[in-house]
Amino acid sequence: MESLNADFILLGHTHVQGMSEFDTITVVNPGSVGLARDHQAEACYAIYQNGQVTLKSVPYDFALTIASLEKSPLPNTVITGLASVLRPKC
Repeated sequence: MESLNADFILLGHTHVQGMSEFDTITVVNPGSVGLARDHQAEACYAIYQNGQVTLKSVPYDFALTIASLEKSPLPNTVITGLASVLRPKC
């Protein structure tokens, strides 16, 4: 990162929301709107405004999402896997 000329680096793929600072560079992962991997049943996102990044999340009806998946033509193994990620862990 030492050779980068940037204030922010935005990344994804992990589906886990987070933000870390390294000297003058802030690395931001906004998370996932529909498939967050933190088991909180929230849609995660980031807002960039006036040179600042704010991480946000809002609850959503994961049970409705799972019910819709169960009615879909997806293979059962896919539905089961997605449902296990979508359900909040207590």
